[in-house]
Amino acid sequence: MTLSHEQVRTLLVSLRFTRDRELTCDEWLEDLSTYLEATPTEKLGETFQLVREHLDLCSDCREEIAMMVMALCLSSE
Repeated sequence: MTLSHEQVRTLLVSLRFTRDRELTCDEWLEDLSTYLEATPTEKLGETFQLVREHLDLCSDCREEIAMMVMALCLSSE
């Protein structure tokens, strides 16, 4: 199997951001309600560092949280 230059670049960028401890999608989902209820300042704190890092690397979870935030905004109107 041969990777394209773009695939290699994407892989190298992802590897650059890996950590010794990362959240799985299931772990991230467990923390999601707490994250959504946190203030913007709390979200920047160390408590949510793993959540933010997971969102930086996982497009599926980024899409999921975007849909949830949109739903929350629509329900508050």
